[in-house]
Amino acid sequence: MLNSYRGKIPLKVKEAQSQNLPLTGFTLIELVIVIVILSILAVVGFSRGIDISSIRMSAGLGTLRSDLRYAQALAVKVKKTTRISFDLNADSYSLYIENSPGNWTNVVHPLTNNNYTVNFNADKFEGIELSLVSVDGLNRPLIFNQWGDPTIDGTNPITEDARFQISNQTSTNEIRVERGTGRVYLQ
Repeated sequence: MLNSYRGKIPLKVKEAQSQNLPLTGFTLIELVIVIVILSILAVVGFSRGIDISSIRMSAGLGTLRSDLRYAQALAVKVKKTTRISFDLNADSYSLYIENSPGNWTNVVHPLTNNNYTVNFNADKFEGIELSLVSVDGLNRPLIFNQWGDPTIDGTNPITEDARFQISNQTSTNEIRVERGTGRVYLQ
């Protein structure tokens, strides 16, 4: 049955050719141009619908949670006390290690080879701020001892979960470090 149509021109095309009428329809180039234009409009429309502030909030939460875990793991690995100091006014925190009693030095970030400092409300965290630091109810550094336990001074354990809040214009999220275990989790 397929072979019976091979080489035959459909009736409407044959009639149009015999009457010297133009054939109607779209060329392949016209179809491709329309598809490209629709694709560009879809990409532009989609990108305007993305909420950048929620992406930045997720990135800030992930970074803080990872850095808390890193400070804890570093203390266990090198068998020294580590400290994360927070600056609410600058929306930033820095990571330190105690080389000898009372002698703290900046930890070098393994990727950037600079001091391990994170600044919120700048660059990829624009619009995000560090809104609460509560280590045993006070705005003070969180210190992990050589076993990775969260403490207030390297010796005395925290008596309540440490709390860190990050905010943007629409929401506030909290990360906690559990007393006793040192488990870092998103509240």
